[in-house]
Amino acid sequence: KHVTKDVWEGNERLLRPKRHAIWLIDHSGFGHLLKFKNIDFYHVLLITLVERWRSDTHTFHFPLGETIVTLEDVELILGLPVDGEAVTGITTGDLELPHHATNDVIAQHARAHILTFIGNLLMPDSSGSKVHLMYLLLLADLNNVKNYSWGSAVLASLYRALDHKINFNQDNIVGCTLLLQCLAWERLTCISPQLQPLTDEEVQQRVGFPLGKRYVFLWIPYRVDYVRRLITIEISPIARAVVPLICFATVEFHQSIPSDPFNLDQLHKEIMRGRTDRYWPQYHVAWIAMWNDRHNRLIQGNQFNGNGHLHDKSTYMQWYINHTIRYISPIE
Repeated sequence: KHVTKDVWEGNERLLRPKRHAIWLIDHSGFGHLLKFKNIDFYHVLLITLVERWRSDTHTFHFPLGETIVTLEDVELILGLPVDGEAVTGITTGDLELPHHATNDVIAQHARAHILTFIGNLLMPDSSGSKVHLMYLLLLADLNNVKNYSWGSAVLASLYRALDHKINFNQDNIVGCTLLLQCLAWERLTCISPQLQPLTDEEVQQRVGFPLGKRYVFLWIPYRVDYVRRLITIEISPIARAVVPLICFATVEFHQSIPSDPFNLDQLHKEIMRGRTDRYWPQYHVAWIAMWNDRHNRLIQGNQFNGNGHLHDKSTYMQWYINHTIRYISPIE
């Protein structure tokens, strides 16, 4: 029986690697992705987020302020390493096996699944069904795969996808939409699948009244108690780094706001089509040098511990109100 009949009846299959290859995938830093189940994507939500994206600052502009997809989000939502070497190299399609190559089927199986993660989940492109072989070179030594900053590569690809999607003639969304949707669920609690119930003490203190108080924007969503019970929160300082995010030809900036943003218009024109022989580590040597100096490029300051709407009279909100369109819908 053809698989399409099962899919049509709602019995979709989840392709998983064989038991022998799972430990290699986990050792390579991609093991957490095996824990994801099938997730329905809400296209209206994703399109709404795209409409709020600003390509000059790489932030979403909401009436209550702006927010950004950070390396912290990538690390905690997807479980990918963010502190490591830049994901870059040569993009040539001539990947002939050396004469001394061994027939290690298990390692090949692990690489195939990692490529599936990259092309189908983490960094899908507009082709919809293909993954570039440039990533395969970085998977040659499975012991070294976890030393790359795959998280920053995923974030760079998502930034680029959002930058392109804001053009009206773009009709598809690429990049890691799983990260984007989970981010919305974590921060915009009114649209998340389930709200955490109030404790008896909170009910007595009328913390949940009026009901609208529960629906606030969470600026620090991963510090809540139920998340701390699930995982140990150990955020790398790199989550606060003002650095370029690199994935071969793609360079986007993870930067502080409201300082003047980098002008990346020229970099946005960089594509890999017709440049298979370009050695990207040399071409982007200045940007990679900034990434390698990431530990010295951290944002300093006091952590904001509040939630919800920022006060309109604050210095930041006065700047923000003068630099954005808070409400997209036309006023009747």
